[in-house]
Amino acid sequence: MNIINYPLTFEPLLQENIWGGEYLKKRSTRVPTGAVGESWEISDYKDETTLIRNGEHQGKPLNAIIEQIYAPTKSPVRFPLLLKILAPESELSVQVHPTDEYASHLALEDSGKAESWYILDAPENSFLYLGLTEKLDKARIEQAINTKTLTQYLNKVYVKKGDVVNIPHGTIHSLCPHIKVFEIQQSSNITYRLYDWGRVGKNGKSRELHIKEALEVINFDYLPTSHLVEPKIIHTGNYLHEEYVRNHNFGMAKFSRMTDDLVINNSDMTIKILSSLNSTLEVCTDGGQITLNSFDSCLIPAYSGDIRVTGNEHAEFLLFNE
Repeated sequence: MNIINYPLTFEPLLQENIWGGEYLKKRSTRVPTGAVGESWEISDYKDETTLIRNGEHQGKPLNAIIEQIYAPTKSPVRFPLLLKILAPESELSVQVHPTDEYASHLALEDSGKAESWYILDAPENSFLYLGLTEKLDKARIEQAINTKTLTQYLNKVYVKKGDVVNIPHGTIHSLCPHIKVFEIQQSSNITYRLYDWGRVGKNGKSRELHIKEALEVINFDYLPTSHLVEPKIIHTGNYLHEEYVRNHNFGMAKFSRMTDDLVINNSDMTIKILSSLNSTLEVCTDGGQITLNSFDSCLIPAYSGDIRVTGNEHAEFLLFNE
């Protein structure tokens, strides 16, 4: 088996969404005719697996090279993370995602779905919905759905560029118009809708809601004191390293204020994803290098050795890992 030790880039998969628009259509050469709300930047979800753009494996799907990018003792059947850019023109449905245990108990094809959002851009006074304002029971929630007053019980979280929101399993949430985000999530597409703002689909009918399932998976005890993630400072000096999320599904960190080339140790031989936030970056490993522009991402294989990143002092990038 020939290992892969250079950064891999992918052709995004654009997804048509009733709440989408035109903004993301420039990200791929394969453009749907309808409104686009999601760009799946790196995906190995079922048959929606992204194709490699660079190197000797150009044109191959991500799932064809899994054994060549993982260390032998860690290789999964499919890549377990999904990286997206979201750009809504109207509200996402008010929704919730299940735990792994719930998905397994019902023998669903997908795992549970935990996710985190990094706010790429947000107009002034933008907000999203995240979690409940108070501890409620199923009956109260169902009544609020039936009377179309559910949003009265949801936290309005005001966000700006650079904020991070963590969305554990079972957390009710909705993203509001014109807020652009990087989303890192488990490779799952299970979404239970509680409310959809009275919209109708292409068939002229209201989109399906999943009230019974949603009420089974909502974490009614999740009432955090703060809904924006405060970063943990890992390093400061010639660069700033901030860790935002670290759980058993994925991690999210940000690097900024680089005064010189930055070297990221990869002795643990884990898969990493590097995403540029605002400028051109050169990403170099033992096997080669790649240039990333703003909002571009690359996957760093386990065998890549240390990762060297070159950018200007204003450059910022995210690092995701399993």
